[in-house]
Amino acid sequence: MIEENVRVIVEKRSEDYGRFVIEPLERGYGWTIGNALRRILLSSIEGAAVVSVKIDGVRHELEVLPGLKEEILEVLMNLKKLVVKIEDNNSHILEIDTRGPKVVTAADFIVPSNVKIVNPDLVIATLVEDMPFHMEVEVKKGKGYVSAEENKDQNYPIGVLVLDSIFSPVKKVSYTVEKTRVGRRTDLDRLILEIWTNGSISPEEAFREASRILMEYFRLLNEKEFQLPYEEVKPENTYLEEEKKGLTLEDLGLSTRAYNSLRHAGIHTIEDLLSKTREELMKIKNFGQKSLQELEEKLREKGLSLKDGGNPDLEKGESLDETS
Repeated sequence: MIEENVRVIVEKRSEDYGRFVIEPLERGYGWTIGNALRRILLSSIEGAAVVSVKIDGVRHELEVLPGLKEEILEVLMNLKKLVVKIEDNNSHILEIDTRGPKVVTAADFIVPSNVKIVNPDLVIATLVEDMPFHMEVEVKKGKGYVSAEENKDQNYPIGVLVLDSIFSPVKKVSYTVEKTRVGRRTDLDRLILEIWTNGSISPEEAFREASRILMEYFRLLNEKEFQLPYEEVKPENTYLEEEKKGLTLEDLGLSTRAYNSLRHAGIHTIEDLLSKTREELMKIKNFGQKSLQELEEKLREKGLSLKDGGNPDLEKGESLDETS
């Protein structure tokens, strides 16, 4: 039975930290709800991040720009720390057009009206000489982690440096479950949930969004009609294929002589073995008629068999490289 007097209490709140208490919950539901919310908060909350950078005079990340104190790689690492909030669903170009000597910070970015920089004090680069410095940074929305390879766009011109991006605005989530009581009941759960964000979204907003996502999935499950599973009949060789991939030569229990001969020939798994014909196996040093007969017997015990392949010597009962 769901407790009707469940409360969500905000114990602590700031722009980037929140501590929430949810109680009372039925026994066990503290862990169930806490774990589900934590996973969604860390993986599914939308945020914004830098995806590409273009710096005048720089064609690749290992290049040296005269008058710049930092290496280009260090500048790129600084840009990964840039926290932005985008009000629409478009990608945007942020621009810095300045002159040294000076310390370039995120406050130097020229931004459109629907983009906000959350950490304007972030140091981007240090210009130690009287020099022009022009940079364009592309930011957009996303979820989770996206590699530089995934961020690449075939339309990017030469000189655009593509970054890997961490879009998630939630930096850390932890939860604990304590016992609480209501009246005579002392076995109820009290869930304590702590959320840290990068400041582009409040912990309370993140909490509500995670709850909404979870509710939406359960709503879809509740509205769907249950269907009987469609069982696809797999051909017999498909099952054999799956079985053999999980076996090694050791699983056959071969004699030491036969096992060592196959292993020295580079055959380590049943999948390797079943790709060979009898003729190919008989060419292996110290693997002859007796070893082949032993091998086929062991395979039959597993419901397996070698590939078809004729061998005139085998038909005559002769053995290759194996003494009787």
